[in-house]
Amino acid sequence: MIKRLFFCIILTSLFSCKSYKSIDEYIKFHHRNYMKVISDETEIIAFPKKKTNNKSIVIKVTNAKFEYRKTMDIHDYEKIKVILLSLNQKDIEIPKVINYANGTQALVGITDCGSNIIFIKSDTIKKEFRTCGVIREYHGKFFEATQLILKAAKLEMKDIN
Repeated sequence: MIKRLFFCIILTSLFSCKSYKSIDEYIKFHHRNYMKVISDETEIIAFPKKKTNNKSIVIKVTNAKFEYRKTMDIHDYEKIKVILLSLNQKDIEIPKVINYANGTQALVGITDCGSNIIFIKSDTIKKEFRTCGVIREYHGKFFEATQLILKAAKLEMKDIN
């Protein structure tokens, strides 16, 4: 009897421990600026709720200063998903040298920028995108996806730049 009770408790605790890694579909945005003394690490995870019929999206926002959950419009989630699934890492790489029309060249670099990573898991697809800083001019679709994720989490670009 005690063995069965112990076994049931272990089984229940194992099934109740659920992380985003075991979720079938999610979008995760992670930002950290290593140049700051006080951590500005921010993590935003968006995933569909499976228990509801309308398939609402839950957003979990974690920062050193706050942590909260909220819901997100499914259309905004799908828009972010489409952008990320069409993106490639080489599309968001910053060029090392820019050639100007007048024949001059300039080296490109972003100083004091944060590290930004977006993970997407959808069905059998898993993608990861990394940037140093987020600049519309160089990061295009990644910048657009980041803006939509931050908007859904009620944050702004200045919170990560």
